[in-house]
Amino acid sequence: MRRVVVTGIGLVTPLGATAAASWSNLINAKSGIRKIPAELFDTSDLSTRIAGLVPRDSEENSLTIENYIAPKDVHKVDKFIHYGIAAGSQAVE
Repeated sequence: MRRVVVTGIGLVTPLGATAAASWSNLINAKSGIRKIPAELFDTSDLSTRIAGLVPRDSEENSLTIENYIAPKDVHKVDKFIHYGIAAGSQAVE
């Protein structure tokens, strides 16, 4: 049986898409909690309309998933898989 130890850190969080961005926003007391955009999820029948959302598209410290997954494969898996692959790749790097 082989043992594996990963000594790197990879983070994809509502504070940012990298460990450096997440740490910087954390120590600067920035929050990853914000209003859920209507185009992302309909919250009209919910009492809570905020969430911790990973920055997307052109937002600051956003995740560019094409840096980790081939563009043709992006739509083949769910977003939580995107986050895991990105964080794992960062940790290995």
